[in-house]
Order: sequence, then structure tokens, then C-alpha cells
Amino acid sequence: KNIYVLEEKIVGLENLERERQVLRAEHEKTLAKLKDELKKAKTRVKKVTYHTPHEKRAAEVFDNLAGDNSFLRIPDQVKAALEKLGEEFDDAGFRTQVAHMDPSGGGKVERAAFVDWYDFFLDFDDDTDDDQPDHDLSLSTDSNNSSEDHEAAEHGF
Repeated sequence: KNIYVLEEKIVGLENLERERQVLRAEHEKTLAKLKDELKKAKTRVKKVTYHTPHEKRAAEVFDNLAGDNSFLRIPDQVKAALEKLGEEFDDAGFRTQVAHMDPSGGGKVERAAFVDWYDFFLDFDDDTDDDQPDHDLSLSTDSNNSSEDHEAAEHGF
């Protein structure tokens, strides 16, 4: 009777081993398929055509630092990318900009998010750095100004 029980256990273990081998082969096949899909997706991402010089420069910097990855790690790789683009921020400024690039807080910045952020950042920077002097919006104490000028200044600005 003990021999019969031992033989049954051996047969059961052998069956489990065959099932494990089948599952391992299926797992390896699925893993290879996913790696291939990921490689194709990364190729598609890198084929995105950017048009402005700023977008192209940001994409180039991103690709050089990311290597085979589709993201930059925060903070090291993102800081390096910003330095290569000539942008410097203090710690608080860096955290603010990263929050724009990685709003979910995942610790990684994707290529499109980085390029979009840089393009927006430069557009915003261009809008605030115009060459025209700021208008003096203060009220003058010069007695030659009429009361209408003061009223217009107080309500118009």
C-alpha cells in the first residue's frame, strides 16, 4: 500500500513538472512578444516628427540621455537634460517644472511630455521677456496731470 501511494505521488509530481514546463514555454513566448511590441512602440515614439528647432533640440537631448528607455528618471536625468538645454533652476523651480512634466508624480518623464514642456516653457519665456520696457502703471504726483488722467489710470489699469 505504501508503494502505491509513493508511485501516485511521483506520477503527480511528474505531471506538475510537465505542466510547469508548458507554462514556462508559454511565459517565454508571451514575454518575447511583449518585448517585441515594446521595441516597436519605442520606434514609433522616436519617429514622431517635431517641427520647431526647440522641439527637435529637446527630442535630441531626451533621446541621447534616455538611451533605450522611453523616459528620463527624475531627478538625475531630467537635471542633466535641462543643463544640456541651457536651463537652470533652483530646487524649488526644478520641482515646479518637473510637476509640469510629470503631473502624476511617477518619477519618470516621457519623451512627448518633455518636448511639450520645453516648447511651452520657451514660448512662455518669450512672452514674458519682450524687449519693450514695462509701462509705468503708477500714478504720477505731477500737478500738471488732469483729474481725468488720474481717474483713467485708476480704473483703466
